[in-house]
Amino acid sequence: MPTRRVEPSRAFIASYGEALQQLREGKGWTQAQLGRKVWLSHARISQFEAGDSLPPQDVAVLLDKALEANGVLLDLWDRLNDDPNAKWAQKILATEARTVHFRHVTNVVPALLQTDEYAREILARGIPYYGGDLDEKVAYQAQRRKVLHTSNPPQFWAILEESALHWRIGGADVMREQLAHLLDMAAKSYVHLQVIPFSDVALIPETGMTTLLTLRNGRTIAYRVDIKPGVYITKPGTVAHLATQYDHLRRSALTADDSAALIRQVYEENYRV
Repeated sequence: MPTRRVEPSRAFIASYGEALQQLREGKGWTQAQLGRKVWLSHARISQFEAGDSLPPQDVAVLLDKALEANGVLLDLWDRLNDDPNAKWAQKILATEARTVHFRHVTNVVPALLQTDEYAREILARGIPYYGGDLDEKVAYQAQRRKVLHTSNPPQFWAILEESALHWRIGGADVMREQLAHLLDMAAKSYVHLQVIPFSDVALIPETGMTTLLTLRNGRTIAYRVDIKPGVYITKPGTVAHLATQYDHLRRSALTADDSAALIRQVYEENYRV
């Protein structure tokens, strides 16, 4: 089988297509033959195999059954799908609800600090690949954010690259509201927001997009988003190493006051009405 060239942004979806193609060829079927068994055109099967998009859940069930995959395709679909009802999405929600201390590193505005409109713009970019209901996805993110608005909220520490403040998501109104919200949240006693300036972004790669979550029972785990939907890390030695890297980044980042000043500067220079 020739090596498939896939855009990096679609690499994780392509893994479903590769599995689908291997199972189909294992049956000795053409794309048209598989399509007839699940009431789809061969062109649609080709799109799935090429990693252009994931099938809807009902089609994923039909494909798994037709190819006698015994749930393999369904498990892979669930891991790659960003629907709020996917198992991994519900696991994130449940884990965050049990978290008392977040330590987050990111190059975009952290999900728990996003406004609805900022989240909508981010999520809309994935619709061509994943499909699904955009309103449901925005509502799911809003549900996640509730953890920071309880009577006893967790401590939320975040380090973000300066580029997150300049990367325009949506129009000026979206960014104006988002930056103002960041400033409002950063003023809360339980939110600690620090920015890594452009001059120091080289410090970020080893830690990557990582969240350290300390749970109510005192245990700390990590969640990394190198490839969607991300993976949980529970090995104590690895978690300890990531925590050390986080502390190094925190000491190298701007202070909370200087970070707030930078956010306010970007707001004033670019989005003030």
